[in-house]
Amino acid sequence: MKGMTILEIIEKYPETQATFNFYSERYATCISCGWLFSTVEETAAATGIPLESLLKDLETQVSKSGRAKQ
Repeated sequence: MKGMTILEIIEKYPETQATFNFYSERYATCISCGWLFSTVEETAAATGIPLESLLKDLETQVSKSGRAKQ
């Protein structure tokens, strides 16, 4: 998911919205509001969200849904 925008991730893996919502609340930002056109790396850097934790949680969410990450 590195290099993908938030919008691309949500479009491809709608189940990740729950993960973005969690981080939005935890870091007092709205990821799906203000960062849709930013990459996950840019979003993490600008909001203080630990990139590796976010990526791990996104991948876990996709795995739980039974969908293979492509």
